[in-house]
Amino acid sequence: MNKHVVHGHVLSEDLERRLQRVAARTGKAPTRLVEAALAYFLDQIETDEEVVTELDERVRHYKETGLHVTNDEVKEWLSRRAKGEDIPPPKAHT
Repeated sequence: MNKHVVHGHVLSEDLERRLQRVAARTGKAPTRLVEAALAYFLDQIETDEEVVTELDERVRHYKETGLHVTNDEVKEWLSRRAKGEDIPPPKAHT
């Protein structure tokens, strides 16, 4: 029988077996493993959402100002940095 219920959600038999196997192998309580796994998953989703929000903001800024840096400019900067040059990133321009 499944032991781990979150807001009425019960783990499938397969997940319950896997959870018990990992708990036994690691010596960690199954509840702690479920919490850690859920926290990790939510962190990934939230990070993805933050990235999308940041990209949307950058696109909006570009559309408003026309400021940009070309791919070639970035590649040149990265190439020089890789060779040890301590140079600032390229400046945005129109």
